[in-house]
Amino acid sequence: MKKSLAIFILIALATLNLSAAFIPTYDKVDDGYFESPARLREIEKKTTFGFNASFDSDIDTLRFLSNPSATLGKSADYLADYLSSQSLEFWENNQALMNVFSALSANFPNDVNSPTFLDEVRMYFNGEFRSSEYGDARRAWAVVNSLDANNIYPNDPFQLLGGRMDIGLQLFGGEIKNGFGWDWQINFNYNKSDSLLSSFSNRMSMDVRTNVGYALYLGNEKVMLGFSVQPQLRFETSFSNSEFMSARMNDSLLDLFVNNTLDFSLGVGVNIGLMYRPFDTLAFTLDLRDAPSFQAFFYLVPTEIVSDFKFHRDKNVYFIAPDVALTALWDSGPYHIEVEISDIVNQLVWQAMTDYHFNFFAVPKFRFTYDVNDDISLIGMLEYEALKIGVSWQELYAEISTRLDRAAIGVKMGYRF
Repeated sequence: MKKSLAIFILIALATLNLSAAFIPTYDKVDDGYFESPARLREIEKKTTFGFNASFDSDIDTLRFLSNPSATLGKSADYLADYLSSQSLEFWENNQALMNVFSALSANFPNDVNSPTFLDEVRMYFNGEFRSSEYGDARRAWAVVNSLDANNIYPNDPFQLLGGRMDIGLQLFGGEIKNGFGWDWQINFNYNKSDSLLSSFSNRMSMDVRTNVGYALYLGNEKVMLGFSVQPQLRFETSFSNSEFMSARMNDSLLDLFVNNTLDFSLGVGVNIGLMYRPFDTLAFTLDLRDAPSFQAFFYLVPTEIVSDFKFHRDKNVYFIAPDVALTALWDSGPYHIEVEISDIVNQLVWQAMTDYHFNFFAVPKFRFTYDVNDDISLIGMLEYEALKIGVSWQELYAEISTRLDRAAIGVKMGYRF
């Protein structure tokens, strides 16, 4: 099923550019009602200007930033256990990994033709590597410098060491009235991979986008159809976990920008949605999100900026994996419940095209709101293995959150004028 889905999507995308490689990407910005555009028919709202600021991080990332060598201790033990049990063929095929440990210690065995090579390797990892003389710092560098080797760390590396950190600032404004809606946004984001040991990259981005949507009744006021279009201009730079960790351990975060390309893109996305309201208190929506959503990139090489300021074209086409979302909305006086099932199709696309592992806990989302009075509402949310508690007071919103699968902390605050 996964292969068939990936083949279908690739064939569809290939009609746009037969010479391009199609690569999935992601967008963590919340576009609100425009992700479920049929709801625009029932909403009236105007925001002259607003902002949302958010910070969400695993405790492991904060520990690493404050004390990187000590934080990587458990990962170093895992690495030693794994490498001490490998075969001679493994070492013959991983000369670069041997060079990592030879650079850290002259005592690391480097003659794979020696009949005692594997015994010496086991003695090294069970003895010198774990000794106090070797030190936390060298063990930490062993972890960092071996990150790019294949299949060393677990398939779900966050079980060994977390790493997610999301920082965002959103400036926005817009209006929804009589089924027609529009907004503008300026988004600043830093998104880190789920684990410090993950092979997925980290990204800093800034984008300017607008959403334009319209919803209409189909036959009667119980069925609504909506769609939204989002053009976007984006700047971003990406870097691997090994680069991030090396920059921190060298206290030189500027290296992240010097050693990676500066990417600029033009993109467009489309959402389509249906809404059925059988009763005043109950509604269902079915949304096809990011169908399609493409980005075309141009990039600068930092080392060329002074000598030859030139934009290069990335011939690849990047797409946000499409998804289908089914949502039930129930309202009764001050009580409001929203239950969503989504992130199935897009995860299957990621799993078919990359090393991504499907997360069943990302599929259900639950939101409960209680209106204390006309000005104050209390909100509870459970989504993406995170528990969130929020409060809105007139146009002010504040939220705290934590993860259910690991130690983490998050805060969010926003205001609309």
